[in-house]
Amino acid sequence: MTAALEQNAGNALSARLLLTRHKVLSINLNTLNMQSIPFRASTNKRFLYFAIGSALFISHFDNTIFESFTQPALGKPQFFAKKDESQKYLDAGRQFFQAGAFNPAAEQFRTAVEKSPESGIAHFEYARALCRAGNEDVGVAEFLQSLTLDGTLLDARKEMAAILMKRGSYDEAGGHLRTVVQAQPEDLDARGNLGICMQHIGMIDQAIEQFRYVEAKRGDTVESLFNLGVTLRMKGEIDEAKEKLAKILLLTPKPNDGQLSLAYSELGKCMLSKKDTRSAIGLEKLAIKYLPANYWAYLTLAEALEKEGKETEALDALRQAVQINPKAPESRAAIARLLESKAATKRQKLTVR
Repeated sequence: MTAALEQNAGNALSARLLLTRHKVLSINLNTLNMQSIPFRASTNKRFLYFAIGSALFISHFDNTIFESFTQPALGKPQFFAKKDESQKYLDAGRQFFQAGAFNPAAEQFRTAVEKSPESGIAHFEYARALCRAGNEDVGVAEFLQSLTLDGTLLDARKEMAAILMKRGSYDEAGGHLRTVVQAQPEDLDARGNLGICMQHIGMIDQAIEQFRYVEAKRGDTVESLFNLGVTLRMKGEIDEAKEKLAKILLLTPKPNDGQLSLAYSELGKCMLSKKDTRSAIGLEKLAIKYLPANYWAYLTLAEALEKEGKETEALDALRQAVQINPKAPESRAAIARLLESKAATKRQKLTVR
C-alpha cells in the first residue's frame, strides 16, 4: 500500500508540473530530473513527503509568484505596483469637464492634485478646468507647475500658448508652440499659431514659412489663406497677398460674414499699398457692410479717405472706430494726428491770406 501511495504522489507531481508548464517555462520534467527518480517501496517516507509538499507549493503559488513575472505591470512587476489614489478623481473630473461642468471638474482635479502633488497630468487637468471656469490666473500657475513636473505635456504648452496669445505675450507663447511643433511637426494648429506669434514679433519670413507649410498640408481654407495673405502683405508681396485673399471670396462653402469682412478689409489694405485709394475705400466699405463692428476696416477707411482729401469723412470713420473699441490706442492716435493736420492746413490758409 505504501508503494501505491508513493506512485500516486509521483504521478500527481508530474501531472501538476505539466499543467503549470505554460506559465513557468523554466520548470519542466527534465530540469527536475523526475525520470531519474525511482518510485519504489521504501520504509523511508521522506521522498513521499517531499513529493506531496512540492505539489502543494506549486499549486498554491503558481498564480502569485510565477504569474507576476509572466504578466508584469508596465515598468515593474505587479507585486511592486502602487495604486494611484488620484485616478478616480481624475476620471470623475474628466466626466464633469466633458459635460461642460467646469467648476465641479476643477474640484475633482484639485482633490487629485492633493492626492498626487507630483503628478504633472493632475496639475494640467486642474489648470485647464480652472481656465474654463474663468479663474485664468490660478490656471496659468497650475499649467506652469504641470510643465515643471513633466515637460513633455504638450497639451499644457498649447493651452498656455493660447492664453499668452490672448494677453499679447506672443514671444513667450511662441516658445511653447515651437516646442510643440518640434515634437509634433504635423500639428498644423500649433504651427499656424506659431506663425501668428512670429508675425506679431516681426519674424515675417519665418511666419510665412509656417503658413506656407500649413497651406500645403491643409489646402485652401479661410484660416490658411488669410494668415498667409496678411503676412505676405506685411512683407510687401502685394500681388501674391491679393491672390491668396481673393481665393477666400471664392471658397465653397461660402465663408461667413465675419470672414468675408476680414478678407475684404485686407484686400483694401493691399490696394492702399498700391496707392489705389478709390478701390481701397470701396473694399473697406464692403468689409463694414458684412461686419459693422470691424474696427480695423474703419481705420483703413479713414486712412484712405484722408489720402483722398476727405478729412471730415475720415474723422467720422475714426470716431466709429473709437466707439467700437474705446481702449484701442490706434484710433485715438489717428484722430489726434488728423485733427492736427486739419489745424495745420487751416493755419496755412490763414497765413496765405
